[in-house]
Amino acid sequence: MSERFDDEGGMATPYGHIAAFHPESESIKTYLERVQLYFTANKVPEDVQVPTLLSAIGAPTYSLLSDLFTPDAPPLASPCK
Repeated sequence: MSERFDDEGGMATPYGHIAAFHPESESIKTYLERVQLYFTANKVPEDVQVPTLLSAIGAPTYSLLSDLFTPDAPPLASPCK
């Protein structure tokens, strides 16, 4: 299954998309709430939710997470629970 991206660079599916996280315009709380709604609407299996989120959050946010978890990669535990 190949990933499709919308005009904003978010991951496109039948029901919406996950846009990159922009902390200057949205809190992490509301972003994660929207991500959870996206997962529910698109019936995203739980075992791929975290990798899906990490691949969609955008380079600046992923880089920050990566730096915080150095020398390891960001954990694959659920951030939405």
